[in-house]
Amino acid sequence: WREQMRDSTSIGIKVIFNAFFSMVFALVYFRMGRSQTNIQDRMGLLFFTTMNQAFGSVIGCSQVIPRQLVVVSRERANRLYSVLPFYVSCLMVMLPIECLPQLFANAILFFMTNLGGSFWVFFGIMVLENLVGISLGMWLSAIFKNVQMASQLAPAVVILFLMFGGNLINEDSVPIYFAWIKECSFIRYAFKAVAVNELEGSVFECGANDPVCVTTGEQVLEQLGFLEEGIIWKCAVLLIAIFVAFNILAFFTLLAKKPRFLELSEASAPEIGRAHV
Repeated sequence: WREQMRDSTSIGIKVIFNAFFSMVFALVYFRMGRSQTNIQDRMGLLFFTTMNQAFGSVIGCSQVIPRQLVVVSRERANRLYSVLPFYVSCLMVMLPIECLPQLFANAILFFMTNLGGSFWVFFGIMVLENLVGISLGMWLSAIFKNVQMASQLAPAVVILFLMFGGNLINEDSVPIYFAWIKECSFIRYAFKAVAVNELEGSVFECGANDPVCVTTGEQVLEQLGFLEEGIIWKCAVLLIAIFVAFNILAFFTLLAKKPRFLELSEASAPEIGRAHV
C-alpha cells in the first residue's frame, strides 16, 4: 500500500479523469426520455459503461506485478514469504484503488442520465465486472515480466472479449468455433445483466413519424437474445465464477514462475564456508 501511495499523483489524476469523463457522458445522455431514439441511447450508454469498466480495471492492474517482480523474486529466493501472501496483498491493495473511482463515476451516470431499473442491481453488477477486470489484469500481470508487454497486451484481450459483449454481434450469430470466447466474456455477462435491469418492464413512446415502433423493453431484449428466466442472477454468479477462476490462474502462474535456486547439502556447506573464509 505504501508503494502504491508513493505515486499519489497518478492516483489523483485517475480519480479526476474518471469524474470528468463521467460528467461529460452524463451531460451527453442527460435525463434521457422514453422515445424511440432513447432506446438506442440507453443501450449505447450501457455498452459504453461496461466497456469502460473493463478497460479501466484490466489496464490499471496489468503492470502491478512486473513492477515488483525483481524485488519479489529476490525476497522469495531468500524465503521471506511465499506466493500466496504476496498475491493476496497485491489484490487487496488494488481493489480500493481501482473500484472506488469507478463506483463514484457509475453513480453519477445512473442518476444524471435517468437510467431505469434498480440502482443496486446496476451498482452490484458494475462492482462484479470491476472485480473480474482486476483479476484478469492481475493474471496478465503475472504472465509477463516486462511492464510494457503487459500493458500492450491488456487492451487486446479486452477487445477480444468486447467483440462478444452482446451489443456488437447477436448471440445467435456467433460462430460455433468462437463460442468458447463468448462464454468467457465477462463484458457480455455484465452488459446482459444491466440491459435486462434497464429494459425489463419498461415502456417506450411512439411518435407519429417513427417508421418502427418498439413499445416495450422486452421487444429489445428479444432482439438481443436476452430473454431468459433469472438472467441477472445467472450473470452475477458467472461473474463471480470468472473472478475466482482468473485469480486461481494468476496465483498458479506466479507459483510456476518461482525463483530457481540450488539447495545446500550438508556435504557442500563446509566447503562453501571454507571458500568464504
